[in-house]
Amino acid sequence: MSERANETWRDRELLRSWRAGDARAADILFRRYEPRLWKFLHTKIPEHDIPDVIQLIWEGVVRARDRLEPEPTPERDDARDDADDDEDEDDDEERRAAVRVSFRAYLYGIARRRLYRYYRGRTRRGGAAFDPQISRLIDVAPSVSKVVAKRARERRLVEATQRLPLDLQVLLEMHYVADLSCTEMARVCELPVGTVKSRLRRAKRQLEELLESAPSAPL
Repeated sequence: MSERANETWRDRELLRSWRAGDARAADILFRRYEPRLWKFLHTKIPEHDIPDVIQLIWEGVVRARDRLEPEPTPERDDARDDADDDEDEDDDEERRAAVRVSFRAYLYGIARRRLYRYYRGRTRRGGAAFDPQISRLIDVAPSVSKVVAKRARERRLVEATQRLPLDLQVLLEMHYVADLSCTEMARVCELPVGTVKSRLRRAKRQLEELLESAPSAPL
């Protein structure tokens, strides 16, 4: 059994124990994924807002816990591409979106929705208009992009990624960093697998173009 499949199996058993009333199982899941959620968010929102967003993500998991039916990790997709969906503001979205998918994939699906909701909230408070298909991190949160660029070892890659539409940036990270398959991403994003693959291809192509056009700089 691969490391990824083994982790998926452990998550599934912990979720079952949590449903049965084992608070320790819930704590193990939280401690396993809290650092990963922090890593996912710290390149996208101001650091002081991350704890609140993580709290909202876990609240979404709790609401959907009894409907989530984790299944063995799908086979990895040979093709690597991209995806998105329109997020609605309904607080029941996590419950409606509960599907047969790995716990990790479902958690990142909620994180993605909460990230977009965070920036839509800023728009309502007078911030720049936000559309995940168009808006880039350097436009909606320039202070975040500057901080990340100063700290990142792979500076050119980070800076180029932040010039992608946020949705493409998120999809790339879900696929290559969180190690989600296109099938898993399609399920949690409620998109056809072909759409996910198409968007990932576009994200990779745009990122390559940005890297080629970016001036070389010492890391």
